[in-house]
Amino acid sequence: MRALRLFLSSALCLGMMAITMPAAAQTDGAGNNLEPFGWATCSTPDGTAYAMNGGEGNDNPRRTVLYATGNDRQKVVNAISNFDIIILDGSQGDFVFDKSATISNARNKTILGRNNARLCTQWVLTPEIKAALEAANLDQYSTQAGSGGTLSNGKTVGEACELHTRQLLIDLTGDSQENYRNAGIFIMNSSDENIIIRNLTFVGPGSVDIGGADLISNNGGTHVWIDHCEFIDGMDGNLDSGYREGNPQFVTYSWNVFRYTERSFSHPLSNGIFWRDNNLQYVTFAYNIWGNGCKGRMPWGRGMRLHALNNYYNCPNNNFCIGLADGSQALAEGNYAENGVKNPFRPGNGSDNLYVLRQNVNFGTYSNKKNTDQSLEVPYPYTFFSPEQVPEILQATQGAGATLDNVLTGIKEASNDKKEEKAACYNAAGQLIGQHTQGIIIKSGKSFYNKQI
Repeated sequence: MRALRLFLSSALCLGMMAITMPAAAQTDGAGNNLEPFGWATCSTPDGTAYAMNGGEGNDNPRRTVLYATGNDRQKVVNAISNFDIIILDGSQGDFVFDKSATISNARNKTILGRNNARLCTQWVLTPEIKAALEAANLDQYSTQAGSGGTLSNGKTVGEACELHTRQLLIDLTGDSQENYRNAGIFIMNSSDENIIIRNLTFVGPGSVDIGGADLISNNGGTHVWIDHCEFIDGMDGNLDSGYREGNPQFVTYSWNVFRYTERSFSHPLSNGIFWRDNNLQYVTFAYNIWGNGCKGRMPWGRGMRLHALNNYYNCPNNNFCIGLADGSQALAEGNYAENGVKNPFRPGNGSDNLYVLRQNVNFGTYSNKKNTDQSLEVPYPYTFFSPEQVPEILQATQGAGATLDNVLTGIKEASNDKKEEKAACYNAAGQLIGQHTQGIIIKSGKSFYNKQI
């Protein structure tokens, strides 16, 4: 196994009781997944395996390390185009994006954070802007389609609430082009495949109902694993997913935290799936936390095949958590909702919405309930934690969120060649160094990045 894989300390003992259904995925002593798992590792609905490795399976993966400069979008885009393993180091500050970065034709890539790396939008909802929005009493306007009109910049908006919100922001900012609507981080599309994103924090401008950007919009990328990240204050959504026209999409979102702060104003709807017809997505949401400020879409979607596993809902004053619409199927098991969380499961009105729920805590009548005799079991191995222990496990030091910094063991290729292991090592300047020196090392004509803890 290549050394990029994140081996976590087995010293953390939570007394957790893990039940495997049908077999255990490979995890460390803290329960974290060492390898991709879930629907992202399948290439067909019946579970035909997909060799997912995020570029680590390449013969000689190209690596780069980036540090923040305050104007970082194009630099990150270029690195994704030219390298296989992109390491974002937060030791010199936050990576700042002036607008969402479109990632196209990215295959076999890993984007990995370290040293508390954060990717932040340049534009934010300031306290002054939020105060003006609050003073406008925008909740008096309809959110129904067909109730909108035309903005001063000539653009047509379908809903009255969005219309008046957008017009107010145009007036406040003087930006008739509404460039701030692009305040997100990544947009993926159907040309992207075999992508791993881990150990990063994404910080948005604050949620507001202007039909704007998500922190990550996975618009068609398949075999995508987003793991151990934190998503805060996405404008439209934190992590939305869908749009792979004509082909199924296989993704896993695990060990993440989704939340909103006081910066947000409206539309704190975290995770939407599919916004067009004929898009079937197979998606695993496992071991995630939905925290303060989340109102809905945790996740919500149409045309999805959802496996919601051991998630923790601690989002008081919400509207709903898991929601189904238009031809969706869900297996939801071992999830935990705190007291006071409303509507942990909303089945929707569609006659073709199918669900099996079991061993969920505080889900009311949906804690253990199903509406079909069809098997909605998933074909991949996974670890099932006793739901009563989910809050403790997910909030532990090495639990959900960007918590992997202190457990990285090194970023370089492992070698089984003993002669190569003993070969002389040089730095980028050609100076002889020890094989365990931190930074870029060159050995046997190959370059590696070595991080020592």
